Amino acid sequence: MYISRGGCILSFGRGKSSPAFSQPEDAENNAVFTAAMPSGYLLLETEMPIEYTVSSDGMFVHAIGSGVVTVDEVRRYMHDIAHDDCVKPGFRELFDAREITESRIVPESFVDIHKLVLADPKRKRGNKMAIVVGSSSSFHNAKRYERLAMSNSQNVIVFNDVRTAKIWLGAAEMRTEPVEQKRG
Repeated sequence: MYISRGGCILSFGRGKSSPAFSQPEDAENNAVFTAAMPSGYLLLETEMPIEYTVSSDGMFVHAIGSGVVTVDEVRRYMHDIAHDDCVKPGFRELFDAREITESRIVPESFVDIHKLVLADPKRKRGNKMAIVVGSSSSFHNAKRYERLAMSNSQNVIVFNDVRTAKIWLGAAEMRTEPVEQKRG
């Protein structure tokens, strides 16, 4: 779900329906609705396998992948981060892949994904990225990306525990869950 104000995406991805808004269906592209909220926010809902939240200072991104994830969806996520005005250069990133049921990201695509990392001015050399996985096969696949990234630009470590990943990122005390907009 996108919640945007002044060009900053406050929450992104596979949102839940909100009973406070009318939701005419658009079956063609799965975009459910667009509605102006009284506070000046714009709400767009769409089905996405990767959603993310940004800390209030723009220096921490918490992404959660779920369901089936493809290389194109990872590219779209990276594009969205690069163009999100709320994300600041040098940010730290937690990519939680524990809810992914099927990854269609093959190791051969890691080079293309890494080129996007190198092209993004917000992803400065030495940026910290933690990837959290839930299975041994995912762990081995993510470790392959870790080796590629660490040799070139990013400081990437693969974890199987989200708390440990947050500690490594220096984000153990940060709120990283999507914030629901409440109507007054």
